[in-house]
Amino acid sequence: MKKLVINLIAYGPVVGYIIYSRATNVPNSGFNWVELVVAILLGIVGSMLRQYLKQKWKD
Repeated sequence: MKKLVINLIAYGPVVGYIIYSRATNVPNSGFNWVELVVAILLGIVGSMLRQYLKQKWKD
């Protein structure tokens, strides 16, 4: 259960942002580099948070 909670906390914002950006994207608007950079940064922060929580909640 802890593993599931850690993964949801770590990767939920990344998945949520990707879904939000795809839902609000204007058709034929081209590639948005800002969305890519934000998704990468959220992924990095989420991965670091996951590692921290795994160490903190270690059995």
